[in-house]
Amino acid sequence: MTPEEARALDIAREMARAGIPIFVCPPNPYKPGKYFFKAGWPNVPADPAVLDEWQEGWGVGAVGGLTADFLDMDPRSGGIESREVLKNAGEWPLSFGQQSTPSGGTHDVISASGIGKETGFMPGLDLQGGMPVPDAEGDTHRGFVWLAPTVGVSKETGELVPYRWVHEPDLSALDEWRASDGSCTDESVRGVTDRVLSKRTTRVARAPDAFDVASERAEGDGGSSLFGAPAGAARAFTMEQAKEFVRPHLDALREAKPGNINEMGMRATLAIEHFVPAFWSPAEAGAIILDNLSHTAYDKNGPSDWTADQQFIQRLDGRRPVKNSWKAQLATVSFLAPAPDPGPIVTGRLRKAMLKRSQIHELPKPEPLIEHVLFRESIAVLSGKFGTYKSFVAVGMACSLASGRPWMGYNVPEAVPVIYAAAEGAYGLRMRIDAWEKRYGEVPDDFYLIPISARITNRDDMAELGELVGETGAKLVVFDTLHASTPGADEDKASDMGPVVDALRMLREKYGVAALLPHHTGHEGKRARGSSSIEDDADVSFVIDLAGEDRGPETQRVMKHRKTKDEALLPPMPLKLELVEGTGSGYVRIADAFEQAAGEERAPDIGQEKTIQEPQEWTKGFTHPSAEMQRRILQTLADVGGTLGRTESQVQGLIAERWHNRKVGRGPGQLNRQAYQKAWAAVVEMGCVLRIEGQRYGIDPLSILGEKNTPPQLASD
Repeated sequence: MTPEEARALDIAREMARAGIPIFVCPPNPYKPGKYFFKAGWPNVPADPAVLDEWQEGWGVGAVGGLTADFLDMDPRSGGIESREVLKNAGEWPLSFGQQSTPSGGTHDVISASGIGKETGFMPGLDLQGGMPVPDAEGDTHRGFVWLAPTVGVSKETGELVPYRWVHEPDLSALDEWRASDGSCTDESVRGVTDRVLSKRTTRVARAPDAFDVASERAEGDGGSSLFGAPAGAARAFTMEQAKEFVRPHLDALREAKPGNINEMGMRATLAIEHFVPAFWSPAEAGAIILDNLSHTAYDKNGPSDWTADQQFIQRLDGRRPVKNSWKAQLATVSFLAPAPDPGPIVTGRLRKAMLKRSQIHELPKPEPLIEHVLFRESIAVLSGKFGTYKSFVAVGMACSLASGRPWMGYNVPEAVPVIYAAAEGAYGLRMRIDAWEKRYGEVPDDFYLIPISARITNRDDMAELGELVGETGAKLVVFDTLHASTPGADEDKASDMGPVVDALRMLREKYGVAALLPHHTGHEGKRARGSSSIEDDADVSFVIDLAGEDRGPETQRVMKHRKTKDEALLPPMPLKLELVEGTGSGYVRIADAFEQAAGEERAPDIGQEKTIQEPQEWTKGFTHPSAEMQRRILQTLADVGGTLGRTESQVQGLIAERWHNRKVGRGPGQLNRQAYQKAWAAVVEMGCVLRIEGQRYGIDPLSILGEKNTPPQLASD
């Protein structure tokens, strides 16, 4: 044994002691660089004693999913480019160790995500993870990587090359990101898990009914049945004609009784096979068959002597090719009989909408969902880089709207139902809502979560979403994120994003609902990523800036108002994060938006003390005792107003310094301007208390004595 091999085995033992399952397996004597796998390797325990079985030439494997996952990068399949994409987006996870592979790739040790193995979630990148407990079918979905001193075959040269540690694993650092219950607190894996879950969401959402396929394809313009194509040519169909061709067979399969299921399944398979791959990929066609089969008494575990894979799926993916099968192709204009030009059609749509000058005042004014921030029947874009906590802000808005609480100090006129479509999966969303509720109270059932993608580019999805909006009375739909909600659309092309906005406008016009679109920014982080039409066509646009490249919770984030059609732009809104304990798994980050959601005044920053006492008791006699801002205005005027008086801006500045330890408009603890202005207006209405001379305001002690029995302690000017 060489010193390098001895050290590699010591590292493997350390990994096993840290809770990472390790297995060893003997080499295949007929295939150098290959090994005979240990039976049941996904469920082996984390036992360092297993390394005692190792012999010269044996392989060592590490199982993902419990203490650590492994990020496998293959440079031959685009892994280097994918890695750069993740790093530029700030989504490459913390690496606690790295080894080189025989083919020039890498294995990075990362925190356990708990979401299972996923190969090719990006070109050249595999997540070798796993689930901590088996699913309903008993599968843990675990993957593995080879560890040094295993020797493998280089796919570049064909030579035998050992795996080697480039950076030995720092297992103590890895352990710091594990909570007491074993869960992962490392947010850096979020970029990878979001992409994996987004891929799965797209895949899983492909067939809730027979034709809910992932990709929208051009559907031709109708016409005859097209079976009279030239001799030797493939039969041409539009998408609708293809659906009608196979629909009766699928209906028959869904209704098949025991003893007839195999036959009906075969008929449906042979019908849809004609349209693979021109209309549906093998995977999509297989999903359609399996979905319809699931409505029958078929059980993959028996008692029949056939399985769906053997009988149906293998005929769709080419493992058992269907002989002498004709193939359909998507109809093009060359196969369609020329349709006569019907000429222009005047529908009267424009005439009906036209208004005279005297009627323009009848147009409705924009009604706020959140005053000055978000409006009914609007389209709003909320963009930011990864790690700027777009989803925290979106969840905060949704919870505030559903419960009727103010958001960031801005009033919510009334509680309204909200639908939140988590296109990238609902990972972590429950804990954020739990955190919000723990601080501000229960969110009612008018908050509806769709934990899969509501695809804006899919006509069927939008029709069903419209039904849900109508049934629930929702006034806001959150599509989180825009990119994951528009599969197949190129966000850099206005020609692709224009139909997306059109679909949202149709939803708005038919159901009176607003749309909030959390979206990524471009490389510079200054505006929404992709075509400028995304923001151009929106009614409202915000961007969240991140100070520096550090995405930790202490880093300053500022939400900036970029665009609004009907009101002045709002001042920048700092977003501060805190941790809320006991909301699921350890600590949960919650946006500062939640801190103000209850309309409470912000407390001073940690470590700072208030410079003066709270307003005196006499102020409660002129306003509600909890109206703290109004009381501060009264106390300030009593303290410094005197005979000279003070202007509104002077009073505002004094309040900011005395109670907020800030100058007006500076830093995250700044005075909430909107709350102050409302309070000032309320105080001015108490004319009997104030002494007003021009633009200067003071308090007349005699007027207060006339109103109350106990005089205030007034300071001299």
